[in-house]
Amino acid sequence: MEITEEWRLEKVIDLFPETMRVLYDIGFTDLESPVMRHAAKLVSVREAAGLMGADVDRLVESLNRCIQGNYT
Repeated sequence: MEITEEWRLEKVIDLFPETMRVLYDIGFTDLESPVMRHAAKLVSVREAAGLMGADVDRLVESLNRCIQGNYT
């Protein structure tokens, strides 16, 4: 299974909780709060990258490296 830019953050986090580290690194630091977790249901990986000023391709790559155990 590979994460794509179309995935919702909620799906990414639910299936792969270890990806929270990647999301924290780009600025999504409040994903533990109920309000931000609700927002995660609405926001795609592409949209999250745009909101945080991150490159979407690099974010997708980082998320996929993370689930393979290769994120540093």
